[in-house]
Amino acid sequence: MKKTNKKVTKTVKPAFIVDLTNVETPDELYAAFGLAKQDVNLPMTDDELVAIVNIAINTTLSALQEAFNKLPYKEYNITNGEKLIFDEKGNVKVKKPNIFRRFWNWVTRKK
Repeated sequence: MKKTNKKVTKTVKPAFIVDLTNVETPDELYAAFGLAKQDVNLPMTDDELVAIVNIAINTTLSALQEAFNKLPYKEYNITNGEKLIFDEKGNVKVKKPNIFRRFWNWVTRKK
C-alpha cells in the first residue's frame, strides 16, 4: 500500500497590520505598533503608550514654537522713571515721568 503524503498548510491571519513606511525613530516604531493594536482593540504595552505621548508632546511643542516665532514683537526702550501702560486691547504706551521729575533729572545730571 502506498501512502499519500499531503502537505498540510495552515493559513495564519495576522491580528494587526503595522505600517512602517514613515518610521525613523524607535519612538515612532513603538507608536506605530501601539496605534495598530488600538485599531483592532488589542491592549498596548506601557512602552507603546509612552511613545505615543512623547510624540504628541514633541509635536505640540514644535507647533507652539513655530507659532510664537511668527508673532510680531516690538521693543521698548525704558529709561529712568518711565513706565509701560497696557490697555485692555493689548496695546502698550510708554508713560514719561512727571515734568517736574524730568526737569529735576535734567538739572542734576552729570556732565
